[in-house]
Amino acid sequence: MSPPSNQAVPPDTCTDPAPRASASRVIEEVVIPPEVVWHDVAGADCLALFDPRNQRYSELNAVGVEIWRQISRNQPLPEIVAHLAQAFAADEVLIKAEVDRFVRRLLDAGLLIEARASPAEFP
Repeated sequence: MSPPSNQAVPPDTCTDPAPRASASRVIEEVVIPPEVVWHDVAGADCLALFDPRNQRYSELNAVGVEIWRQISRNQPLPEIVAHLAQAFAADEVLIKAEVDRFVRRLLDAGLLIEARASPAEFP
């Protein structure tokens, strides 16, 4: 067995230009797989994730933590986007694009599972 990888996937570093999760569908709801373990990092505004299926650790920054916590409360992505846009007084279109990129990156990493999708072009 190889040693655990310490690869971070915070939203501000999700730069993969071609995520594997299909960008032609609107993802409305995701869930955290039961195997993924997560906890707060003491003294920091971040969250540590561990996926025992591939022995990988990841860390989310403050914005990623807020998205993750909303997902853990079974909030649909449109509601998460609206919440973040209001909390950060930011343009909802920009927030939607960033949340989508973040979620697709975590889907690709296996840290989230798509619960429901709508066939539609993502703007």
